[in-house]
Amino acid sequence: ARDKAPHIALSVDMLDTGINIPEVVNLVFFKLVRSKTKFWQMLGRGTRLCPDLFEPGKDKKFFYVFDYCQNLEYFSQNIPATEGALSAPLGKRLFDARLELIGELDKALAEGQRDAL
Repeated sequence: ARDKAPHIALSVDMLDTGINIPEVVNLVFFKLVRSKTKFWQMLGRGTRLCPDLFEPGKDKKFFYVFDYCQNLEYFSQNIPATEGALSAPLGKRLFDARLELIGELDKALAEGQRDAL
């Protein structure tokens, strides 16, 4: 697998065209673009193939576009949206884990007491 550290590249026109970074999986469009050529160049940053990106044998097969300026709509690109997985808040996950642990301890204690009788 490649280095897992978060790598972030910010661009104001410089990384839009002529750069090849295959590891890019998140594109954030935070500027208004009206040049079709520039739009496709920006979108192309995510299309680069990247073997073994996630681990050996798990190649890059997708990328995400976060478009805050409606460029996709302007260029009539109906890219499938995903809902994404929302995880439960940390407090709820901790509570659920503790509840499960208490249940297992209670069960073990009840079984142990049966053996003592």
